[in-house]
Amino acid sequence: MSFQFGGKKKGKDEGEKEPERILKLKECCDMLLAAGYFRARISSLSPFDKVVGGMCWAITASGASVSVDILFQENSTIGQRIKLSENLVKALLQMKCPLPLQSHQIQGLDYDNLFPILQWLVRKVLETRRLTGDLVRALSVSQFDKTYSFPGEKLSDEAREFVGHVQDNYKPSRVAKQREGATFDNENARVEATLLEYGEKLYGSVVYDEEKEDKRAEKNRGRSGGKIAAGAKMLEGDNAQDKDAAAAAALAQAREEEEKRLDLLAQQLSEDGAAVNVTGSSVGKIITMQANEIQKAAADYEEEMKKQALEGDDAAFGKRGEEQAFCRQKEALERKVQAEQQLVEKKRGEWDALQARVDELRAAAAKKNAYMQRIVQETAKLEAIEQNAENKDVLGKLKALVLLNESLKSQEEQFKKSCVEQRAKLLAMMKELEDGENDEETQRMMEIEKIYNTDMAKMAKLRQVLAKKNQEIAKVTRAMDDIPTRAELLQYERRFVELYELVQDKLTETRKYYEFYNTLNDVYKYMSNEESLLNSINDGFPKAIKSKTGTSSFLESFKGILANVETNKEHAKKECDNEELMRDTLQQKYSSLLDRQRKYFKAVKENQEECIKNEKLQATLDRMMAAQGS
Repeated sequence: MSFQFGGKKKGKDEGEKEPERILKLKECCDMLLAAGYFRARISSLSPFDKVVGGMCWAITASGASVSVDILFQENSTIGQRIKLSENLVKALLQMKCPLPLQSHQIQGLDYDNLFPILQWLVRKVLETRRLTGDLVRALSVSQFDKTYSFPGEKLSDEAREFVGHVQDNYKPSRVAKQREGATFDNENARVEATLLEYGEKLYGSVVYDEEKEDKRAEKNRGRSGGKIAAGAKMLEGDNAQDKDAAAAAALAQAREEEEKRLDLLAQQLSEDGAAVNVTGSSVGKIITMQANEIQKAAADYEEEMKKQALEGDDAAFGKRGEEQAFCRQKEALERKVQAEQQLVEKKRGEWDALQARVDELRAAAAKKNAYMQRIVQETAKLEAIEQNAENKDVLGKLKALVLLNESLKSQEEQFKKSCVEQRAKLLAMMKELEDGENDEETQRMMEIEKIYNTDMAKMAKLRQVLAKKNQEIAKVTRAMDDIPTRAELLQYERRFVELYELVQDKLTETRKYYEFYNTLNDVYKYMSNEESLLNSINDGFPKAIKSKTGTSSFLESFKGILANVETNKEHAKKECDNEELMRDTLQQKYSSLLDRQRKYFKAVKENQEECIKNEKLQATLDRMMAAQGS
C-alpha cells in the first residue's frame, strides 16, 4: 500500500481552473521570466512551485541578508509549505518590504496580494544587477582576455616587428655592479643603488626647475665677465635678484649634497670605489686665489706710494708746504684705501656666493646642453618614426588630443577668472543689500521672509501631526489586517480539512497494517497448531496399530482433536459474523454522516448566498439613505 503526501484530491497542484486566476498566474510568470527566472515556464511545475520558487529566487538574487531558511523544494508537503510561507514573510519583513503579506496568502496563492510583492522583489533584483553588472562584466572580460582574443585584436607582423624594435632599443642595460660587502642605510638607498646600476639617477631632495635655471644661466652668462664691484652694485640695487641668488645658492648646495650622496652610492657599485668629485676645496681655492690677488694689489699700491714719498723728499727738501700737502693727500688716500678694503671685506661673502653661483650655473648649463642634445637626438628619432606611414594616424590623434588639452586648460583658466569676477560682483551686491537694509523695499522683503518662515514652521508642525495620524492609521490597519476575513477563514477551514483528511488517511493506513499483522499472526498460530497435530499423529500412528488397545486409544484421542477443531471453527465463525455486523453498522453510520455533510455544505452555500444578498441590499439601502439625506 502506497501513501501519497500532498492534497491532489482538490486538484490544486494540477493547475488553476478559473480563467481569472489563470490570467493572474500568467502575469506573475511573465514578470518572473522577464527578470530571469526561467523555471517559471516549465509546464510540469505546479502554480505554487512557480510563484513561491520565483519569490525565493528573487530574494536570493537581490543579495539581501536574511536570517531565515528559504530553501525551496519542489512537490513539498503541506507542513513544508506552511513553514516556507512563514519564513518568506519573515524574510520580507527583514528586507523592509513596504507591502503587507500573510503566510496564508502565500499558501492559498492570493495573486492580488502576491503580484505587487513580486514586482517589488523584481525591482530589487534589477537594482542589484545594475550595481554589480559592471563588475561582473569586467571580470568576465578579464577572464576572457587571459586566454582568448578577437581576430581584429591580433597584431600584424609589421606591428610586432616595430614593437620588438622599440623594446630592443629601449631595454635597460646594466652599466655597473654592486661590490661585494656593499652596505646601505635604508631601503630607499638600496633602490637608488639598483637604479644607478642601470644608469638612472633618482633626485629625492632637490627641486629642479628647468625654466628658472635657464633664465638664471642666461643672466649669469652676461654677468660672468664682470668685476666684483659691478656685481656688488647689482646686488645692492636689486632685492629681487638677491632673493634669486639666495635661492640659487640653497638649490646649488642641496644639489651638491645630492650629488655627493649619489657619488657615495656609485662607489658601492664601482670595482675599486674611486670616483672624481667636485669638492668644496676646489671652490675655496678659487676664492682664495682672488683674495690673494686683491691683497697683492693693495701691497703694491702701498710700496709705490712709499717710493713716491721718498723721491718727493729728495727733490723738494725744504719745501714744507708741499710736504704737508702731500702728507694730507697721502692720509686721505690711505683712508680711502682702508674704506675700500673694508668695503671689499664686506662684499667678499657676497662675491663668494656669486662666484659659487656662477660655477653652479655653468655646471647646470653644461648639463642643460647635454640634455638639450639628447632631446634633439630623441626628436630626430621621433621625426623619423613620424615619417613612417603606420604611425601617422596615431601621431595625428595624439597631436589633436594635445591641442584639445591645451584648449581645455585655457578654457578652465577663463572659467576660473569669470567665476572670480562673478563672485566679486555677488559680494558687491550683497554688500549693497546689507548697506540698504533701511530701505522700504528691503524692510518689506524682510517682513515677507518672516511671514514665510512662520508659515513654514506651522507647516512643519502640521506635518508632524499628519505623521502621527498616519502612524495611528497604520497601527489600526495592521490591527485590522490581523483579524481574519471570511475568505481567510474559509482558507483556514480548507487547510484544516486537508490536514484532517491527511491524518485520517494515515490512521486508516496504520489500522490496516495492524489488522493485516494480526491476521497473519492468527494464521501463523493456526498453522503451527496444525503442524504440531500432524506431527503427533505421525509419531503415534505406528505405535497405535501394533495393539488393539493402542488403536482404540488413538481413535479416541483423534476424535477429541476433531472436537476441538470444530469448536475453534465455530468460535472463528462467530467472530467473523460479529465483524460483518460491525462493518454494516459503520457503513450505515458513514452513509448518514455523508447525508449530514451534504446538508451542511448546502446550508453553508445558501448562507453565503444570503449573506451576499444581504450585503447587496445593505449597500443599496445605504445609497438610498445617502440620496435621501442629500
